[in-house]
Amino acid sequence: MNGISLQNDKARRSLCRALFGIATVVSIGTFGYMVIEGWDFWKALFFTIITITTVGYGHYGLSEVGERFTAVLLLGGLSVATYSFSQIIHAAVQFRATAQAREVRKVRRMSDHFIVCGLGRIGRQICQRLIAEGRNFVAIDLDNDAVEQLIAQGGNALIGDATKDEILILAGIDDARCIACVTPNDTENIVIALSARHLSSTVQIISRVDHDTNVLKCERAGSDIVVSPSRSGAQQIVQCLLNPALAQILNHDHSESGFSLIELKIEGGSQLEGMTIQAYGAMHPDIVFVAHARSGAVPQQRPNHEELLCGGDTLIVAGNLQSLTLCSQDFATHRVAA
Repeated sequence: MNGISLQNDKARRSLCRALFGIATVVSIGTFGYMVIEGWDFWKALFFTIITITTVGYGHYGLSEVGERFTAVLLLGGLSVATYSFSQIIHAAVQFRATAQAREVRKVRRMSDHFIVCGLGRIGRQICQRLIAEGRNFVAIDLDNDAVEQLIAQGGNALIGDATKDEILILAGIDDARCIACVTPNDTENIVIALSARHLSSTVQIISRVDHDTNVLKCERAGSDIVVSPSRSGAQQIVQCLLNPALAQILNHDHSESGFSLIELKIEGGSQLEGMTIQAYGAMHPDIVFVAHARSGAVPQQRPNHEELLCGGDTLIVAGNLQSLTLCSQDFATHRVAA
């Protein structure tokens, strides 16, 4: 039995003891009033509850024996109730800590994964897409309800402040492929980007900003890509106005149209190393090469077909989903872009 199971069992035992203690006191009080005062069950139960909770609604015409019994019940019952409620709160906190520890264990087994900071409207959509794609990721947010909802949907999430180095380390920033800073607050996203770059020099950082004046600040903080939803939305609308046919193709659901873009990375030692782009294209005549990038370099559009493929290179190609699926099987890793 592992440590988490032991903690769960301990929390359950504490909760059971607390509930048993409360039930015992209420039962003794109810039965005592029924015997001593001759009350019916409901009246005895009601008076027991208002006695233990110290609410009180008057004397109720108690006999001398009933008064003595009430004094003992008040002192003993209040002590038991206080202890029981403290145990219930402790168990709730323990269950929450156990759930967090379980998620941390899952993250420790991940590598080359994604980190999503913020489970707002944009963060939730990103996580849903990653779940649909079957990608390893962990989300970070302070909202317990949002975290629990994502876990219930099949995702991984940690409760915490993503601006803190400790939570980023728990999320596996050292082994992560990319971190998305998408909280609704620009300042928080800048701080997260700064912390992430300090903790890892290789992780790709994508940041969201709502105000264009913060774009440069995000870049200076270490962000590789800065996205402004308002600017992107405006550009998309302009594209629809000026180039409606092109916009329809780009914005259409790729799963329905059969057309998509895919990013393919050549791992070191791949059998594709040393092959020209033209030779590889001959293997998949239905795909179109959109861009080619050497390791760490900016992608070059319309790549030269005579260029040799090397380990660490990235190819961006377009085509129908069937051709891209076959194409992706030649690569150790691939990423689909919607």
